[in-house]
Amino acid sequence: MTNHPSLLFPKLPFNEQLLIWSARKWVQSRGQGTGLHETLRTAFQLARAPEAHIALDAFLTILFATNLRAIEMYPPEAVTVTSAELRLSALVATLQVDEDEDRAFALLGHWLPAAAQRHGILHCNILAQELLAAGHQFSRHERVDEKPGRQEAERHSASESSTHG
Repeated sequence: MTNHPSLLFPKLPFNEQLLIWSARKWVQSRGQGTGLHETLRTAFQLARAPEAHIALDAFLTILFATNLRAIEMYPPEAVTVTSAELRLSALVATLQVDEDEDRAFALLGHWLPAAAQRHGILHCNILAQELLAAGHQFSRHERVDEKPGRQEAERHSASESSTHG
């Protein structure tokens, strides 16, 4: 996974910092512990999105339980940003800005098989809408490669089931 040295965490807008920092905290704690959930609950309450931490937890649980490839997230204090962290931000932006389901599935297809994409996108969309309702609108940017897409992931999944069935 590559990092983006030109994109420094402190230079990102607050909404992206909140999302990436929260995901980093979740990964650091492996999604477990009352301390983690209290920290995330407080962070999102202060950001006026009190229910967003629940959707984030559900999405990250699906993401890390069913991922097809490694997903690199840096520790919360890291100054640089990974491609995976930018992909997460792009996914939220896509769900907020255009509600472009094909692009959202293309972004998720990089990580998840088709069945997990359908469940993951549900929770990520709740997260995106909770943040949007709190005034945290993400801007779509072209910093993320979307390949492989949903169609490729579905073809891969179909060919696996035909070869293993």
